Amino acid sequence: MRQFIIIIAVCFAILPLAAQPEHNIENGAVKAFLADRTYETNSDYSQTVVTKYNSSTYYSGSRHRPVPVTISWTLSATPQSQTIVVSTNEDFSNPLTFTASAAATSVDIYNLVPGQMYYYKVIGHKSNGTQTIEADNAFTVAGPVRMIYVDGVNNVRDLGGWQTSLKKPVLYGRVYRGANLDNITAAGRAEFHDRLGVRAELDLRRADETVITSSPLGPDVNYMRLSTTEYYNGMANQPSTLIEDFKFIIANLRQGRPTMFHCLIGADRTGTLAFMQEGVLGVGETDLCRDYELTTFSVTGDRLRSSLADMVKYVKTFSGSNLQQKFYNYLLSKGMTHEELDD
Repeated sequence: MRQFIIIIAVCFAILPLAAQPEHNIENGAVKAFLADRTYETNSDYSQTVVTKYNSSTYYSGSRHRPVPVTISWTLSATPQSQTIVVSTNEDFSNPLTFTASAAATSVDIYNLVPGQMYYYKVIGHKSNGTQTIEADNAFTVAGPVRMIYVDGVNNVRDLGGWQTSLKKPVLYGRVYRGANLDNITAAGRAEFHDRLGVRAELDLRRADETVITSSPLGPDVNYMRLSTTEYYNGMANQPSTLIEDFKFIIANLRQGRPTMFHCLIGADRTGTLAFMQEGVLGVGETDLCRDYELTTFSVTGDRLRSSLADMVKYVKTFSGSNLQQKFYNYLLSKGMTHEELDD
């Protein structure tokens, strides 16, 4: 089986490596949950630890959201306004640009990519048209879970970052999971569509759950609604729609269209489809559970790995020397092709 899982490592040096500040975008509850190895080798799916960390003791903010990267500086002049330019390139090509007031000495930036180095400069604009450089530095971003902050949408995260059987992570910035987009704000739309480049939306809800027939992200976003059945019943007894879901995502990725899929709250149907995608990419069994359980930080009503037990047992009935190959052969048996799965 051909593998197309890529890790990109970009490292420039304008400062000694040890001097590069590192910003971890995982909030305290997520970090504590991922660090807990209590059930890592325990096959009893009735055990969980996520509820322990769904508490303000670990993080008092919205636990389904990342923390921002905060860039701070000291003013050396008295600008009329300020611009913060951030780029993964030392020459500041393809930059992210943020504005700040004349008196600002910090800015919060969300949704940067773990494992990436960023360069930034703070430009002060004076009333006479001249500019000053208030700060000029670089930092790295740590994760690896990339929760996404999109105003008006809950429980959004990138499928990238999970380690695979090739000891390389799933690539960031291609597929996103989350809750519905019905109440996305203008700022959220600008973030998801303009900055993150989402160009396809897969809606897993039933017709009686929504009246939406096109994407709230805009007319250039390929929208499809496929009412999908979750968990074991979906995988074993009603797999045809799940296969259509897969084909929609693959078709859009082939066209270079980052894709977001969701149900109502991004938990059950979304969790089932994410489980299948991550499984065929070679994400390990424990991490499949961790990603599913992260939704507990967003919803009323825990999402615990016990819901995955029957699906894992079912996939393991298919041939293959490891879990990834068993996922692969399960999907082949339900109507996908080798070419689709390899892509």
